[in-house]
Amino acid sequence: MLFSRVLTAVPLMAALFWAVLAAPGGIFVWMVVGITALAAREWGVLSGLEFRVSQILYALIVAALVWVLAAGRPDVICVIAGPTK
Repeated sequence: MLFSRVLTAVPLMAALFWAVLAAPGGIFVWMVVGITALAAREWGVLSGLEFRVSQILYALIVAALVWVLAAGRPDVICVIAGPTK
C-alpha cells in the first residue's frame, strides 16, 4: 500500500516542480484549474450532491471561476455575482 502511494507521489511531485519552476504560465494556470475542478467535484460528493451531473456541474462552475480569476478578470466575477448595492 505504501509502495504504491510512493510510486504515485514521485511523478506527481516531479510534475508539480516542473509546473512551478519551468513551465510557461499558461500551463501552470491550467494545472491549477484542473486540480481545482477535481477538488470541487470531491467536495460536491462530500457535501451531499447525489447526482453525478450536479457534481460535475459544480466542479465546472468552480473551475471556470478560478480560471477567470487566474486570467486577471475579476470584473467578470462581479458581473456573475450581480450588483453590490
